[in-house]
Amino acid sequence: MSQTIIVAIILVLAAAYVVYSAVKSIRSKNASHCGDCCGCSAKDEIMDMVKKKDCC
Repeated sequence: MSQTIIVAIILVLAAAYVVYSAVKSIRSKNASHCGDCCGCSAKDEIMDMVKKKDCC
């Protein structure tokens, strides 16, 4: 009996996580084309550091 309850809880949590991930994915696509990742800002910071090293 307790195993059934534990399995049911795990399944409900897994389903909730799937719904949460889907909603997050849909909303982030509306915010920007790359899903709000930090890759672009990291690239910009690296390029700024390279430019500073080149000019000095």
